[in-house]
Amino acid sequence: MIKLAFDVSKFKAPQELDCIKELKELIIKNNLYLCDCGSTNYYWKKDKQVFECKYCKKRKSVKSFSNIMENSNLKINLWLAILHLHCIGYSPSKIQKILNYKKYSTIWDKVF
Repeated sequence: MIKLAFDVSKFKAPQELDCIKELKELIIKNNLYLCDCGSTNYYWKKDKQVFECKYCKKRKSVKSFSNIMENSNLKINLWLAILHLHCIGYSPSKIQKILNYKKYSTIWDKVF
C-alpha cells in the first residue's frame, strides 16, 4: 500500500498518479471489480486512468470503488493524506495546517 511519512515535519502528500496506481493494484489484487451489467471482465484504460468493462464499455475510476470518495471533487492523494493523518490521531485543524490546505470545512467533512 502507499507509504506515507509519519514525521509531520517531513510529511508530503503522495503524488496523484502513485495513488491511482496503488488503488488500481489493490482493486485487481482483491478482485473487487464488478460492473453494473454484472460482468467482472474489464481492462485498464491507461490514457483515461479508468477501468472499462469488456462487455458494456462502462468506465469506472478508482474513486468509484469507495463510497466516501465516489462523488467527491477532492483528489485521491488528498483523500489518502487526510485519512492517514486522521488515523494516526491528528485533528482536522492540525491536518489542515500540515497539508497547507485553505478550506477547513473540506478537511472537517472528510474526517467526519
